[in-house]
Amino acid sequence: MIVREVMTREPVTVSPTADAKSALALMADRSITMLPVVDARGNLRGVVSEPDLLRDRVEPDQRLHERPLPDAPSLAPVHVVDVMTTGVHSVTADTDVADAVQLLVSTGVKSLPVVGRHGSVEGVLSRSDVVRAVARSDEALELAIDDLFARGGLAAWTAHVKDGVAEITGTGPRRQASLARALARTITGVTGVRVREEAE
Repeated sequence: MIVREVMTREPVTVSPTADAKSALALMADRSITMLPVVDARGNLRGVVSEPDLLRDRVEPDQRLHERPLPDAPSLAPVHVVDVMTTGVHSVTADTDVADAVQLLVSTGVKSLPVVGRHGSVEGVLSRSDVVRAVARSDEALELAIDDLFARGGLAAWTAHVKDGVAEITGTGPRRQASLARALARTITGVTGVRVREEAE
């Protein structure tokens, strides 16, 4: 799997000068946890996350205190630039999803911006994007592989998928077996491939 096959395209972005509370409302409305921060050309300048925008925004509840709390000036961020993170991790659309997942796991971030060659934001890859891809049913994966084989001239080959692992069976030249294996690996959600060649 490569990132372009599972990423969210046309991501929601925000500018550095955007109002921080509006950015938080945008996250709530779109059910997302991170926004790429882009300049006027759409190039990545950083990211802003829920924790960044929540910082100092929730006041203590007076009902839980015996004495009145003193008035204090608000420390909540006003603009995205005040709290955004720069120097962020990102991937490209051609990155192997396995490498992207390793980055997600090792850094603890929930989403990664997907950037083009010149730094423009082309999408976002989130953990939930990967989960949806990997969670495809075995039946759906079988249908996708068989359809790909039919379109690729490999009608003599079929797939049986269990727990994401595809067992490919069929007859034909060794190069067909290699092609069948390669094609099956391109299906989003397939986690392994075994080829069993039947005697002609």
